[in-house]
Amino acid sequence: MDRPVVRRPGLQTRRPGTRKIKSMTTTAALTTIYVLGVVVGLLRVDGSLMTKVGVALVWPVGLLVFVVTIMMLVAVAAVAFPMFGIALVGAIVAAWVLM
Repeated sequence: MDRPVVRRPGLQTRRPGTRKIKSMTTTAALTTIYVLGVVVGLLRVDGSLMTKVGVALVWPVGLLVFVVTIMMLVAVAAVAFPMFGIALVGAIVAAWVLM
């Protein structure tokens, strides 16, 4: 026989006798990834101590820099090669309409 669901104000609702599964929060997961990146940066980078510390602390910025660089290259290619620019605008309009 099923037990009734216990409801208390301000508490999470769950059936009695069920285990609560602990999950890692997004912040904890991102912090873990960042700390692992810092450790790898400190241990694996060749150079002086300041170089190691600098790379270890700013390594997440590398992804942002990569995305910005690709976006700039696509924008320059759209201007330098008009046929590519027309195809790019068409693809953007089609994506906009389909969403």
